[in-house]
Amino acid sequence: MSSTHSNAFRVDEQLIASALSVCPLIEADAAEAEQRLNLTDRVIAATRDAGLYALLVPSCLGGVETDLVTALRVIIELTRADGSAGWCFMAQMCWNSAAGAYMGDDAVQEIFRDGPNVIIAGQGMPNGTAEIVSGGYQVNGRWSYGSGVKHAALIQCGCVITKDGIPLRKPNGAPEIQLCATRPENVAIHENWDVLGLRGTGSHDYVIDDLFVPASYSYRTDEVIPQRGGPIYTLGLKNTTALGHTGFALGVARRALDELVNIVAQSRSSAFGTLGDSVSFQQEFAMAEMRLRAATALAAEAWGEVQASLICDEPPGLKEIAVVRALTRHVHEVASDVISFAYKMAGGASLRGGPLQRCFRDIHAGTQHVLVSHQIAQAAGKILLGLAEPGMRWGLLGLEPCATGTTA
Repeated sequence: MSSTHSNAFRVDEQLIASALSVCPLIEADAAEAEQRLNLTDRVIAATRDAGLYALLVPSCLGGVETDLVTALRVIIELTRADGSAGWCFMAQMCWNSAAGAYMGDDAVQEIFRDGPNVIIAGQGMPNGTAEIVSGGYQVNGRWSYGSGVKHAALIQCGCVITKDGIPLRKPNGAPEIQLCATRPENVAIHENWDVLGLRGTGSHDYVIDDLFVPASYSYRTDEVIPQRGGPIYTLGLKNTTALGHTGFALGVARRALDELVNIVAQSRSSAFGTLGDSVSFQQEFAMAEMRLRAATALAAEAWGEVQASLICDEPPGLKEIAVVRALTRHVHEVASDVISFAYKMAGGASLRGGPLQRCFRDIHAGTQHVLVSHQIAQAAGKILLGLAEPGMRWGLLGLEPCATGTTA
């Protein structure tokens, strides 16, 4: 990371306060969301009323276009209230950001015509095809993990671009991948989200069958040249998504330690004393608290360095991105360890339904995400060791050769 940049700018405390204002409702509805397998309409409405879906929407579209550290803080607070709510929000924040920055003018005017607080959901892995036709693409496919699709105004999907049924490829051999979007009435949602953790996210499967999508309602998954908005959009979708997952892990771990404190405070004395009386527990709790605080501080520092580079109109280099991509895996490992400690120490209390049990299930669902894979950490280590080959850039799961243009 560059030592010439200062990340001492102030976060937007008003936005943090807006996030905190909806947290009591999010917390109150968390159990219902788990039962429904979707966030409640009340939570969606309150988040929209607080203006939070506009967090990273370009300001020229009426969005907030806030700084990255403020966005991180907002995600942490919403996740602290409930992991499923924080997960859905961070996903929709990223989708809204990308749609506003990269989609064509016709699409953007339609999507944001009633304001920037829209909900865009979906999944970006290329599990479908987008056949090139006049004016756009003919899209087919089935996608999983569509977090929040039941509340979405627009649903996106990752597709391999084809021409005459043949996938198009970049000069480096990688397939050309396009994100295409459409209204929910054009999508068949399969309500099959019956899982262990993040149950309230409603991350159902969905199918699109032979649908025409105008070109303006699409963009490349590796796009880093925005059509509108400031320098944060030069990060690209995959790096913004890394920010979101980092905030999720930190928020759910924070809630787990908070719950452990509450359990200790409410524990009744017995012949063996209370959990809080144990000096070994006191020491272990202090170290768990320090690990989480250290990871949170590191996240703010690393993303602050990225923000500072962008402010100076200097796109973050491979090393800066290596740090924040490795950070995503690191904070998930810290969060998993901290939450497992809290779950174990709470004893029988953690077996029953409630926030601590939910934190345990949610973090172990979150660690399964592709952005936390070991390949990313390996690529980051290669860069930080100075071993990356010239002409490489970050792809979804690691390094790939820089390439422009398409070949059949």
